[in-house]
Amino acid sequence: MISINVYEIVWQIINFTILVYFMNRLLFQPLISFIEKRTATIKEDLNQAESDKTEAAKLLEEQKAAIKKAYEEAKGIRNAAETSAKAEHEKIVTQALNDKKKIIDRTQQEVEGAYAKAKTDLLQDIGQLSTQLAQKLIHTNVDEAEQNQVVDDFIKSSKELSQVQ
Repeated sequence: MISINVYEIVWQIINFTILVYFMNRLLFQPLISFIEKRTATIKEDLNQAESDKTEAAKLLEEQKAAIKKAYEEAKGIRNAAETSAKAEHEKIVTQALNDKKKIIDRTQQEVEGAYAKAKTDLLQDIGQLSTQLAQKLIHTNVDEAEQNQVVDDFIKSSKELSQVQ
């Protein structure tokens, strides 16, 4: 039959209470403490990850702004270089045109000088030939001073004729 033994029930209650006490002391409290610490660590990591994400977004925006600024500076430098190059080009072209004009003027003056000298030489030669021809025609000798006088007169008259034309 079934009998209830109070003495055994009391000992089982005492044993169960001791078991619960030790399990609570040795197992449940460290386990709860570990879980609470782990939960706190996870929350800290999530908060840190969120702040890192915010900081990364801020740094990304700063980098984008720095890149945009650098692009604008490069564009400004390029435009300044183009402007400088155009100004230098204009300066060189103007200088070349001025040099060309100077060379043409100098060459024209040289040509005009050579032309004038050749004309004068030609007129002197014509004057001398005319004098020699005249001497032969009239068979008389003209001294050098008279010859030079005749040549000079002829040159003067030739110049007057060429200036009239």
